[in-house]
Amino acid sequence: MKNLKNRSLFILLVLLQSCIAYQKTSVPIEEATNKGKVKIENNGGLKWEFNQIEQIDGVYYGIMKGDTLEITPDNIAKIYPIDERKSLLLRIHFWIQVIHPSWVLTLLLITTLL
Repeated sequence: MKNLKNRSLFILLVLLQSCIAYQKTSVPIEEATNKGKVKIENNGGLKWEFNQIEQIDGVYYGIMKGDTLEITPDNIAKIYPIDERKSLLLRIHFWIQVIHPSWVLTLLLITTLL
């Protein structure tokens, strides 16, 4: 039973961290540099999500999960930075949906049985 509780908590935490909303309007690459997560769409329609864009010696690099990819500004169609406010509201909304009164009663019952 304790293993089930740990797994449920882990799944809940993973889902809460995955709620990300991006701005609707595109920004120039200079504005997105060193500002956090961004979604980039190139001229061919391919999309990438980077944890950050950095500029080193005039060259832009997208950093994602330990990998670094050189970004050519001429090949970029749109850049959407993360919208921190909307992302937070999504997490709160998700949390409220999960902690519905019936869920609270169930969780209280399970924790008292352990």
